[in-house]
Amino acid sequence: MANSEIFIATAADMTLAFSSIGPAFTFIQDSHADLNPEGAVLMLAGAPATASAVKASYRRTLDFTAAGADGASRVAAAQSALDGALQACELVGVDPNNVSKVAELQVALDNARMLVDAPADAVELSITRMTLHKRGYKRS
Repeated sequence: MANSEIFIATAADMTLAFSSIGPAFTFIQDSHADLNPEGAVLMLAGAPATASAVKASYRRTLDFTAAGADGASRVAAAQSALDGALQACELVGVDPNNVSKVAELQVALDNARMLVDAPADAVELSITRMTLHKRGYKRS
């Protein structure tokens, strides 16, 4: 029998199970909007949490935090600049490790991530990926 995955979404004192990550992330976004201070931005691993970032992650547990909008916009801008520099290096055929601007942008991204702070009254949100083991049975 094939195994499948379920996604356990936890927000404050609510825990729900979902069959796919999309609805689980929607639940997290809705809970974030309801439970965290106005103006807070949902963050995943130090970057703004987007549907594509959540779906692309292979981590077993996704821990979300809330951050001020200003810090989140700095992280997003630094990440965008770094992504553009990496694409330019790939297009030209240059190793990004040999380009000083890429190193500068990486430092800028790391600095922006360190400045992101969660509000004191922010609620912890998470999605846990779990394998559901299906049991086989014999027909008599």
